[in-house]
Amino acid sequence: PFPPGLEAALVAAYDRLGKPAVAVRSSGVDEDGETHSLAGQHETLLGVRGESALFDAVRACWASVWSDSAIEYRRRQGITDVLPIAVVIQPMVAPDVSGVLFTRDPVSGAPGKIVVNASYGLGESVVSGLVPDVFVASVNPPRVVSRLLGSKETRMDVGEQGVVQARVSLAERSRLCLDDDQLLRLVDIGVRLERCYGSAQDVEWALCDGAVVLLQSRPITAQADSAGPVKSIA
Repeated sequence: PFPPGLEAALVAAYDRLGKPAVAVRSSGVDEDGETHSLAGQHETLLGVRGESALFDAVRACWASVWSDSAIEYRRRQGITDVLPIAVVIQPMVAPDVSGVLFTRDPVSGAPGKIVVNASYGLGESVVSGLVPDVFVASVNPPRVVSRLLGSKETRMDVGEQGVVQARVSLAERSRLCLDDDQLLRLVDIGVRLERCYGSAQDVEWALCDGAVVLLQSRPITAQADSAGPVKSIA
């Protein structure tokens, strides 16, 4: 059960948002740091609609602190305490293209180059292993260094309840989903975010009707472990 008063507070806040489809995202206080990241372990639910579904999603985020994968990750990292977890509720965007941006090489940590992974629709397509386009850009001077066309066979978008997956047309799969002007805008944003936070950043972004929307920025985890590469949840 929710603590007293929380259900009413959630309903009131959801009403003020206009009851849109929302992203319900876990935000553990020990989740992101420069040496570890629990982002792939805690729950996030996208396209949640309605009060009942919202309540269930919040509970699912809280419960994910005790998932098998989260417990095992903490054990490997030597984290002995289960720290509190918050839940962030955000109105969903409907992106044309979205993805992740690393302000430094996410493997070597080398500065001076920005790596962008991008695909059509929600960024969930990128973090779920559906092969995105991959771009590398230099910071000084700002220019695109390499472009790798991904298969981008499917895309994810907000449905009536949750996320729906659809096939991408052959014409769209056969071309890059970002042009150089869009990439250089992302490069500029990445440089500013790293300067703002004082460390290399792993950034979630979306392109909606020509505007860049920032969804999240966090430190790049310094060392990958056997759980695989650090990934954002969009």
